[in-house]
Amino acid sequence: MPRPLLSIAIPAYDRPKQLLYALERFIAQIDHRFEREIEIRITDDASPDDALAQVRRLCHQRDYLHYRRHPKNIGLERNLISCTDDSQGEYLWLFGDDDFLEADDALETIMTHLRRGEQDVLVLNRTRRSFDLSRILSENWMRLDPQLEGHFGGLREFCLRHGFISVIGFISVNIFRRTPYQAVDAGAYLGTMYPQLGAMLEAFHSSSTLLLGRPLICHRTQTQEEKRQTLGAKPSEADFMSDVRRRNAVYFSHPYIGMLSELLRQGAFTPADLVRIPECTVINGKLVDFLIQCTCLNHEMDFPADKQAWRKTRDFFESLPLNAEQAARIDPIIEQHTDDRALNRNRQPTLSVITPSFNQARFLPQCLESVCQQNLPPIEHLVFDPGSSDGSREIARTFPGVTLVEEPDEGQPDALNRGFQRVCGDIIAWINSDDSYAASDVFSKVVERFGQADDPDIVYGRGIYVDADGNKLRDAYINTRPDTLVDRLQHEVGIMQPAAFMRRRVIEKIGPLRSDRHFTLDYEYWIRCVKAGLRFAFLDQTLARASYHTDNKTYGMRANSYAEVCDVMKEHFGYVHAIWVRRYAEFLSEGYDGVLKTAANSGLADQARFDGIYRELLRDYNADHDSYNLLLADPGDRPHTNTLREMREQDISPPAPCKPIPLDRTREPGHACYTVGSRRWAYRAQWKQAQIERSHAFLRRRIAVRNKDVCVIVGSGPSLRHTDLGLLEGQDVIASNNTFLSLELFRHVTYYTVVNYLVAEQSCHNINRLRGVAKILPYWLSYCLHPGDDSYFVDAVGYPEFSTDIFRNMSWRHTVSFFNLHLAYGLGYRKVVLVGFDHEYRQPEGVKEQEIIVSPHRDMNHFVGGYFQGKRWQAADVNMMEEMYRLAKTAFEVDGRRIVNATVGGRLELFPRQNLAQALDLTHPT
Repeated sequence: MPRPLLSIAIPAYDRPKQLLYALERFIAQIDHRFEREIEIRITDDASPDDALAQVRRLCHQRDYLHYRRHPKNIGLERNLISCTDDSQGEYLWLFGDDDFLEADDALETIMTHLRRGEQDVLVLNRTRRSFDLSRILSENWMRLDPQLEGHFGGLREFCLRHGFISVIGFISVNIFRRTPYQAVDAGAYLGTMYPQLGAMLEAFHSSSTLLLGRPLICHRTQTQEEKRQTLGAKPSEADFMSDVRRRNAVYFSHPYIGMLSELLRQGAFTPADLVRIPECTVINGKLVDFLIQCTCLNHEMDFPADKQAWRKTRDFFESLPLNAEQAARIDPIIEQHTDDRALNRNRQPTLSVITPSFNQARFLPQCLESVCQQNLPPIEHLVFDPGSSDGSREIARTFPGVTLVEEPDEGQPDALNRGFQRVCGDIIAWINSDDSYAASDVFSKVVERFGQADDPDIVYGRGIYVDADGNKLRDAYINTRPDTLVDRLQHEVGIMQPAAFMRRRVIEKIGPLRSDRHFTLDYEYWIRCVKAGLRFAFLDQTLARASYHTDNKTYGMRANSYAEVCDVMKEHFGYVHAIWVRRYAEFLSEGYDGVLKTAANSGLADQARFDGIYRELLRDYNADHDSYNLLLADPGDRPHTNTLREMREQDISPPAPCKPIPLDRTREPGHACYTVGSRRWAYRAQWKQAQIERSHAFLRRRIAVRNKDVCVIVGSGPSLRHTDLGLLEGQDVIASNNTFLSLELFRHVTYYTVVNYLVAEQSCHNINRLRGVAKILPYWLSYCLHPGDDSYFVDAVGYPEFSTDIFRNMSWRHTVSFFNLHLAYGLGYRKVVLVGFDHEYRQPEGVKEQEIIVSPHRDMNHFVGGYFQGKRWQAADVNMMEEMYRLAKTAFEVDGRRIVNATVGGRLELFPRQNLAQALDLTHPT
């Protein structure tokens, strides 16, 4: 038998009538439809008098029903864990033995989503009825639009919107991938009556989650008396069900806080998260207020709790950014139960160390030894290793005090962010596995500096560069004046990462490292910290040794490093300082790394080559109208002045003759006008006409020499990760927007397009840097996209119609793909193959098309997480996109042409499907 898609695990105890009703509802929707895709496993917790005998007999009648019985009662909590042991499905659904399917098509809806495999977790809305079903208590428990399909980046994000206990705390409402859930030690959450909730949050806090607004299941609601009548033999269950005050005092105080503390340690939540989480159904108010209330109630009712439990509760509340009112309520209670004061401001700060490591066994011992030898030991040293094969893990295990975290990650930023969420110290040290600390008193000196009256957020010191053998190369350049960071970070780093230490509150305020920054993750973070007004302090002592060798990421991939630096400068400052441009040009012309070898200490072998590259870079990065006008606007700003002077000396200014005009001005003499976003631009008419004529001549030449009837239009969906891009070799390919982020893809691209002004503005430097690909662009984006040998400007007005004459108009309405279909049609291709058209977007609920969104999190809508991370993007409307595709489909078919969809998965079903090899006719037998 193939593995089922869904396992439904039902922990059962002495409710035969209710369970049989639930099974009948399941059977009615499974039979003749899902028998091979669903299994139901019932685990009887030793119900008295063989009460579930009829259930057992029913299970013998269908292959997908399974029954097992514990020889003795183990209790509700442990049965919640053990009932999943034999499950085989890709997805797991823990289901209450008195709940049932409310909607007649509930399984049809659920299985449709599970088959797509796009989410790791489904959360279901529900109805509530009295236990005997005589009364409807709620037709829509979460009060949601039944049409809602709410997308979340993980259960953490879900909880911040919809609560922690109130929704997903109940079984029956959560369906999730089985393997990650079962990999968690749910036993760590026993004692809370919610072990499945702790395990689920640990496993899926950052995994894609879908909330379905239509109530699909029913939750029977028992009275307290009904609950007491159907308890297991465990006294704890009687406590839990006896009365609300007793339950809250016992279970939602120390045990529940213990579960939350573990989730904090695991990185599922941050302290800042926990004070924000609402509870808006069972509990009305903030989760943290409920926990304070329950802890005070535990004290008031004098339930037994040892001093260790109170200390853990104290540590938990100390870690949270409570407001004054909350602290005033809880601090005196905790102080009564602990030896020391609840908030001891005079204690020495603790320090945690994080080391990301992967296949650097040569350097790791020295790194770990430099931590072990500190005269002020850290409280923890977490080493994250996703799977080294060179003995690194074995080395880490030999060092005392090291906690080796052996789990997959998505690279260094991801490993560090996991560490930031797990560590407990007041101060965080981050040191890479090929770096080391310079002396045994580094930590004590740093902690001492943090304790001074100015209360810095970040302390940094001096450092040195060493080679692969540990020999000194030179002192690192360090900015010793933190008060100048706001200006000097525009053209230098000035902080050596392993010589920098920060308080844990920095993470809580600034957030995680950017996952799309692989070379500048620390530099970009310092910029964010400075812009947020955090306090930096310089410690005049050599704190760290940084290795500089050929295997070093920055040294070994210097071109990518410089390109990323320039990206960061454009993002944060709106331009790239001439110093960074010069360093990049030195590398491109001479191969200088900018650390050990520069033009200043080595000279330039080919001045003319350097001058050409330098001028080209200055133009590509800073000659768009917004960057240039930024430099002009504040001539008193020294960083701006220096760069503007360099550009003027190189005779660089915006190359397109255009200017902004008032939005309400319909005409400008001698100009063509177009509104772009919230601005209106006027373009010199003669220049525009010359550009259009040049572009039309180019397109006519391409039509004349075209020797293929098939072209590929590439979208940017996540499915590109599962697409064999090698099949594009030798094909005519149209790609758009930020597809240049994939070098594997972009080497196949024939035509590049962009029509969205936010994409153009934020990626203009990258687009201007593209060479060797024909860029087909609306003329009205020339305020940021430069004219040049590879750039061809066309008329593009966003009409909801398909123009069969691209020399009149190429409409872009609702999606760049509509523009691309015009281009493919106009060039004469008889068949267009679509890939990467997932046709689905995760975006905040309630946003309308074109509404601007900014998300600091990884981009789940595109093939790389950094596609729109940290950028402004506009909400999409796939229904309107599909209307445009329908117009294109009709135009193609009228002319006897075809559009086929070769996307791996996705939700675009308007066009016939083929796999990519078939669509490109590459499946002929050899």
